[in-house]
Amino acid sequence: MVFASLFFATGATLQHTVIGRMIDHTAENKTMGRRQLIAMVTNPKWLGALLVVICGFTLHVTAITMAPVTVIQPLGILAVPWSILMASKIHGHKISPKMWLAVLITLAGIVMFTSTAAANAAPDHNTHPEAVLRGSLVVYALGCFFAVLAVKGRSALWRSLWWATGGSFLFGLSSAQIKAISVMMRNGQGFVGSTWFYVMMVIFALTLATGGIMIQQGYACGPAEVVVGSMDTTDPIVGVTFGLILLGEGVNIDALEASFMAVAAIIAVSGVVILLRNHPNATNTHAPRAAVLGGDRQG
Repeated sequence: MVFASLFFATGATLQHTVIGRMIDHTAENKTMGRRQLIAMVTNPKWLGALLVVICGFTLHVTAITMAPVTVIQPLGILAVPWSILMASKIHGHKISPKMWLAVLITLAGIVMFTSTAAANAAPDHNTHPEAVLRGSLVVYALGCFFAVLAVKGRSALWRSLWWATGGSFLFGLSSAQIKAISVMMRNGQGFVGSTWFYVMMVIFALTLATGGIMIQQGYACGPAEVVVGSMDTTDPIVGVTFGLILLGEGVNIDALEASFMAVAAIIAVSGVVILLRNHPNATNTHAPRAAVLGGDRQG
Protein backbone atom coordinates (compact mmCIF):
# COMPACT_ATOMS: atom_id res chain seq x y z
CA MET A 1 0.00 0.00 0.00
CA VAL A 2 2.94 2.36 0.51
CA PHE A 3 3.88 1.95 -3.16
CA ALA A 4 0.21 2.19 -4.14
CA SER A 5 -0.06 5.57 -2.39
CA LEU A 6 3.05 6.84 -4.21
CA PHE A 7 1.70 5.74 -7.60
CA PHE A 8 -1.65 7.31 -6.84
CA ALA A 9 -0.18 10.65 -5.72
CA THR A 10 2.00 10.82 -8.83
CA GLY A 11 -0.87 10.05 -11.18
CA ALA A 12 -3.22 12.46 -9.44
CA THR A 13 -0.71 15.32 -9.57
CA LEU A 14 -0.06 14.74 -13.28
CA GLN A 15 -3.78 14.52 -14.09
CA HIS A 16 -4.42 17.76 -12.24
CA THR A 17 -1.68 19.47 -14.25
CA VAL A 18 -3.15 18.32 -17.58
CA ILE A 19 -6.67 19.39 -16.60
CA GLY A 20 -5.34 22.76 -15.42
CA ARG A 21 -4.26 23.43 -19.01
CA MET A 22 -7.73 22.64 -20.37
CA ILE A 23 -9.94 24.91 -18.32
CA ASP A 24 -10.54 28.66 -18.35
CA HIS A 25 -9.10 29.90 -15.05
CA THR A 26 -10.97 33.20 -15.40
CA ALA A 27 -14.34 31.43 -15.45
CA GLU A 28 -16.43 31.54 -12.28
CA ASN A 29 -17.31 27.85 -12.60
CA LYS A 30 -14.42 25.70 -13.81
CA THR A 31 -16.48 22.51 -14.20
CA MET A 32 -15.51 20.64 -17.37
CA GLY A 33 -18.12 20.14 -20.06
CA ARG A 34 -18.55 17.25 -22.47
CA ARG A 35 -16.01 18.55 -25.00
CA GLN A 36 -13.40 19.10 -22.33
CA LEU A 37 -13.99 15.63 -20.87
CA ILE A 38 -13.50 14.11 -24.34
CA ALA A 39 -10.32 16.15 -24.83
CA MET A 40 -9.15 14.95 -21.41
CA VAL A 41 -9.58 11.23 -22.09
CA THR A 42 -7.84 11.55 -25.46
CA ASN A 43 -4.86 13.52 -24.11
CA PRO A 44 -1.72 11.32 -24.13
CA LYS A 45 -0.34 12.93 -20.96
CA TRP A 46 -3.60 12.36 -19.10
CA LEU A 47 -3.72 8.75 -20.30
CA GLY A 48 -0.14 8.26 -19.12
CA ALA A 49 -1.11 9.63 -15.70
CA LEU A 50 -4.12 7.31 -15.70
CA LEU A 51 -1.80 4.36 -16.28
CA VAL A 52 0.17 5.37 -13.18
CA VAL A 53 -3.08 5.55 -11.18
CA ILE A 54 -4.11 2.12 -12.48
CA CYS A 55 -0.79 0.68 -11.28
CA GLY A 56 -1.51 2.07 -7.82
CA PHE A 57 -5.09 0.80 -7.95
CA THR A 58 -3.85 -2.68 -8.91
CA LEU A 59 -1.58 -2.75 -5.88
CA HIS A 60 -4.47 -1.50 -3.75
CA VAL A 61 -6.80 -4.22 -5.03
CA THR A 62 -4.17 -6.88 -4.39
CA ALA A 63 -3.73 -5.69 -0.82
CA ILE A 64 -7.43 -5.35 -0.07
CA THR A 65 -8.18 -8.92 -1.13
CA MET A 66 -5.54 -10.18 1.30
CA ALA A 67 -6.53 -8.30 4.47
CA PRO A 68 -9.53 -6.61 6.10
CA VAL A 69 -10.72 -3.32 4.64
CA THR A 70 -10.17 -1.79 8.09
CA VAL A 71 -6.45 -2.54 7.89
CA ILE A 72 -5.67 -1.69 4.27
CA GLN A 73 -7.71 1.46 3.64
CA PRO A 74 -5.91 3.80 6.12
CA LEU A 75 -2.54 3.40 4.42
CA GLY A 76 -3.84 5.34 1.44
CA ILE A 77 -3.50 8.55 3.47
CA LEU A 78 0.22 8.46 2.65
CA ALA A 79 -0.70 9.82 -0.78
CA VAL A 80 -1.47 13.21 0.78
CA PRO A 81 2.08 14.18 1.84
CA TRP A 82 3.41 12.70 -1.42
CA SER A 83 1.06 14.91 -3.48
CA ILE A 84 1.85 18.02 -1.40
CA LEU A 85 5.58 17.60 -2.03
CA MET A 86 5.07 16.95 -5.75
CA ALA A 87 2.77 19.93 -6.24
CA SER A 88 5.19 22.18 -4.38
CA LYS A 89 7.96 21.15 -6.77
CA ILE A 90 5.80 21.57 -9.88
CA HIS A 91 4.14 24.87 -9.01
CA GLY A 92 6.94 26.40 -6.98
CA HIS A 93 4.87 27.34 -3.94
CA LYS A 94 6.03 26.94 -0.35
CA ILE A 95 4.49 24.41 2.00
CA SER A 96 3.30 26.34 5.04
CA PRO A 97 3.30 24.95 8.59
CA LYS A 98 -0.51 25.14 8.57
CA MET A 99 -0.62 22.79 5.58
CA TRP A 100 1.51 20.21 7.39
CA LEU A 101 -0.64 20.69 10.49
CA ALA A 102 -3.72 19.97 8.39
CA VAL A 103 -2.10 16.75 7.12
CA LEU A 104 -1.24 15.71 10.68
CA ILE A 105 -4.81 16.38 11.84
CA THR A 106 -6.18 14.31 8.98
CA LEU A 107 -3.70 11.52 9.62
CA ALA A 108 -4.51 11.52 13.35
CA GLY A 109 -8.24 11.30 12.66
CA ILE A 110 -7.83 8.47 10.16
CA VAL A 111 -5.51 6.51 12.47
CA MET A 112 -7.95 6.93 15.38
CA PHE A 113 -10.87 5.85 13.22
CA THR A 114 -9.29 2.89 11.52
CA SER A 115 -7.25 1.61 14.47
CA THR A 116 -10.43 1.36 16.52
CA ALA A 117 -12.14 -0.45 13.66
CA ALA A 118 -9.19 -2.78 13.07
CA ALA A 119 -8.82 -3.62 16.77
CA ASN A 120 -12.43 -4.78 16.88
CA ALA A 121 -12.86 -6.17 13.37
CA ALA A 122 -14.40 -9.62 13.23
CA PRO A 123 -12.28 -12.14 11.29
CA ASP A 124 -15.28 -13.87 9.73
CA HIS A 125 -17.44 -12.25 7.07
CA ASN A 126 -21.19 -12.57 6.77
CA THR A 127 -21.68 -11.29 3.25
CA HIS A 128 -25.01 -11.41 1.44
CA PRO A 129 -25.39 -10.14 -2.15
CA GLU A 130 -28.75 -8.51 -1.40
CA ALA A 131 -27.35 -6.49 1.51
CA VAL A 132 -24.25 -5.47 -0.44
CA LEU A 133 -26.40 -4.36 -3.37
CA ARG A 134 -28.73 -2.28 -1.20
CA GLY A 135 -25.78 -0.70 0.63
CA SER A 136 -24.06 0.05 -2.67
CA LEU A 137 -27.11 1.89 -4.00
CA VAL A 138 -27.38 3.98 -0.82
CA VAL A 139 -23.70 5.02 -0.91
CA TYR A 140 -23.91 5.68 -4.66
CA ALA A 141 -26.86 8.01 -4.07
CA LEU A 142 -24.90 9.86 -1.36
CA GLY A 143 -22.00 10.33 -3.75
CA CYS A 144 -24.34 11.79 -6.37
CA PHE A 145 -25.78 14.13 -3.73
CA PHE A 146 -22.34 15.68 -3.24
CA ALA A 147 -22.08 16.06 -7.02
CA VAL A 148 -25.28 18.13 -6.92
CA LEU A 149 -23.74 20.32 -4.20
CA ALA A 150 -20.67 20.74 -6.40
CA VAL A 151 -22.68 21.85 -9.41
CA LYS A 152 -24.60 24.37 -7.33
CA GLY A 153 -21.57 25.57 -5.36
CA ARG A 154 -20.78 29.27 -5.48
CA SER A 155 -17.00 29.09 -5.10
CA ALA A 156 -14.28 26.98 -6.67
CA LEU A 157 -13.02 26.32 -3.15
CA TRP A 158 -16.08 24.37 -2.11
CA ARG A 159 -16.92 22.93 -5.54
CA SER A 160 -13.55 21.20 -5.51
CA LEU A 161 -14.23 19.72 -2.08
CA TRP A 162 -17.77 18.59 -2.95
CA TRP A 163 -16.62 16.95 -6.20
CA ALA A 164 -13.79 15.21 -4.36
CA THR A 165 -16.08 14.10 -1.55
CA GLY A 166 -18.61 12.62 -3.97
CA GLY A 167 -15.90 10.82 -5.89
CA SER A 168 -14.35 9.61 -2.65
CA PHE A 169 -17.67 8.14 -1.53
CA LEU A 170 -17.75 6.11 -4.73
CA PHE A 171 -14.09 5.07 -4.57
CA GLY A 172 -14.55 3.97 -0.97
CA LEU A 173 -17.61 2.03 -2.11
CA SER A 174 -15.62 0.38 -4.91
CA SER A 175 -12.99 -0.83 -2.42
CA ALA A 176 -15.70 -2.35 -0.24
CA GLN A 177 -17.32 -3.94 -3.30
CA ILE A 178 -14.02 -5.53 -4.27
CA LYS A 179 -13.72 -6.99 -0.79
CA ALA A 180 -17.33 -8.22 -0.82
CA ILE A 181 -16.99 -9.83 -4.24
CA SER A 182 -13.69 -11.50 -3.33
CA VAL A 183 -15.20 -12.90 -0.11
CA MET A 184 -18.25 -14.28 -1.93
CA MET A 185 -16.04 -15.81 -4.60
CA ARG A 186 -13.90 -17.53 -1.96
CA ASN A 187 -16.98 -18.81 -0.17
CA GLY A 188 -18.28 -20.35 -3.35
CA GLN A 189 -22.00 -21.05 -3.05
CA GLY A 190 -22.48 -20.57 -6.78
CA PHE A 191 -21.89 -16.80 -6.70
CA VAL A 192 -19.65 -16.68 -9.79
CA GLY A 193 -21.83 -16.87 -12.88
CA SER A 194 -25.01 -16.03 -10.98
CA THR A 195 -27.27 -13.07 -11.71
CA TRP A 196 -26.01 -11.36 -8.53
CA PHE A 197 -22.43 -11.60 -9.76
CA TYR A 198 -23.13 -9.81 -13.05
CA VAL A 199 -25.34 -7.18 -11.41
CA MET A 200 -22.66 -6.35 -8.87
CA MET A 201 -19.94 -6.21 -11.52
CA VAL A 202 -22.03 -3.71 -13.52
CA ILE A 203 -22.60 -1.59 -10.41
CA PHE A 204 -18.89 -1.79 -9.58
CA ALA A 205 -17.96 -0.54 -13.08
CA LEU A 206 -20.54 2.26 -12.86
CA THR A 207 -19.25 3.23 -9.41
CA LEU A 208 -15.66 3.51 -10.62
CA ALA A 209 -16.58 5.45 -13.78
CA THR A 210 -18.79 7.96 -11.96
CA GLY A 211 -16.29 8.41 -9.15
CA GLY A 212 -13.49 8.96 -11.66
CA ILE A 213 -15.40 11.73 -13.45
CA MET A 214 -16.16 13.46 -10.14
CA ILE A 215 -12.50 13.40 -9.12
CA GLN A 216 -11.42 14.92 -12.43
CA GLN A 217 -13.98 17.69 -11.93
CA GLY A 218 -12.44 18.24 -8.51
CA TYR A 219 -9.03 18.68 -10.16
CA ALA A 220 -10.55 21.31 -12.45
CA CYS A 221 -11.81 23.37 -9.50
CA GLY A 222 -9.03 23.06 -6.92
CA PRO A 223 -5.54 21.83 -6.01
CA ALA A 224 -4.67 18.17 -6.46
CA GLU A 225 -3.46 17.89 -2.86
CA VAL A 226 -6.89 18.87 -1.53
CA VAL A 227 -8.65 16.40 -3.81
CA VAL A 228 -6.22 13.65 -2.81
CA GLY A 229 -6.64 14.61 0.84
CA SER A 230 -10.40 14.35 0.57
CA MET A 231 -10.15 11.03 -1.24
CA ASP A 232 -7.75 9.51 1.26
CA THR A 233 -9.96 10.63 4.13
CA THR A 234 -13.48 9.98 2.88
CA ASP A 235 -12.50 6.87 0.91
CA PRO A 236 -11.28 4.85 3.93
CA ILE A 237 -14.09 6.13 6.16
CA VAL A 238 -16.71 4.98 3.65
CA GLY A 239 -14.89 1.72 2.86
CA VAL A 240 -14.34 0.83 6.50
CA THR A 241 -17.90 1.76 7.51
CA PHE A 242 -19.27 -0.36 4.66
CA GLY A 243 -17.09 -3.26 5.80
CA LEU A 244 -18.17 -2.88 9.42
CA ILE A 245 -21.89 -2.75 8.66
CA LEU A 246 -22.40 -4.90 5.59
CA LEU A 247 -19.41 -7.26 5.53
CA GLY A 248 -19.77 -8.33 9.15
CA GLU A 249 -16.48 -6.79 10.31
CA GLY A 250 -18.08 -4.60 12.99
CA VAL A 251 -20.04 -7.07 15.10
CA ASN A 252 -17.65 -6.56 18.05
CA ILE A 253 -17.91 -2.75 18.11
CA ASP A 254 -20.04 -1.28 20.91
CA ALA A 255 -21.75 2.13 21.12
CA LEU A 256 -18.81 3.84 22.85
CA GLU A 257 -16.32 2.67 20.23
CA ALA A 258 -18.70 3.67 17.44
CA SER A 259 -19.01 7.17 18.95
CA PHE A 260 -15.23 7.46 19.19
CA MET A 261 -14.93 6.50 15.52
CA ALA A 262 -17.52 9.14 14.58
CA VAL A 263 -15.51 11.83 16.37
CA ALA A 264 -12.31 10.60 14.72
CA ALA A 265 -13.95 10.82 11.30
CA ILE A 266 -14.96 14.43 11.98
CA ILE A 267 -11.37 15.25 13.00
CA ALA A 268 -10.03 13.70 9.79
CA VAL A 269 -12.45 15.64 7.59
CA SER A 270 -11.67 18.89 9.43
CA GLY A 271 -8.01 18.43 8.51
CA VAL A 272 -8.93 18.41 4.81
CA VAL A 273 -10.97 21.60 5.22
CA ILE A 274 -8.02 23.27 6.98
CA LEU A 275 -5.73 22.19 4.12
CA LEU A 276 -8.14 23.66 1.59
CA ARG A 277 -8.40 26.99 3.40
CA ASN A 278 -4.64 27.37 3.85
CA HIS A 279 -3.47 26.15 0.45
CA PRO A 280 -1.64 28.87 -1.58
CA ASN A 281 -3.64 27.86 -4.65
CA ALA A 282 -7.07 27.25 -3.15
CA THR A 283 -8.79 28.65 -6.25
CA ASN A 284 -6.63 26.73 -8.72
CA THR A 285 -5.49 29.84 -10.58
CA HIS A 286 -1.77 29.39 -10.95
CA ALA A 287 -0.02 27.78 -13.88
CA PRO A 288 2.69 25.13 -13.64
CA ARG A 289 6.23 26.33 -13.99
CA ALA A 290 7.35 26.10 -17.60
CA ALA A 291 10.71 24.74 -16.55
CA VAL A 292 9.03 21.67 -15.14
CA LEU A 293 6.20 20.96 -17.53
CA GLY A 294 6.84 22.91 -20.70
CA GLY A 295 4.67 25.57 -22.28
CA ASP A 296 2.15 23.56 -24.31
CA ARG A 297 -1.54 24.12 -23.69
CA GLN A 298 -4.38 21.74 -24.43
CA GLY A 299 -7.94 22.68 -25.36
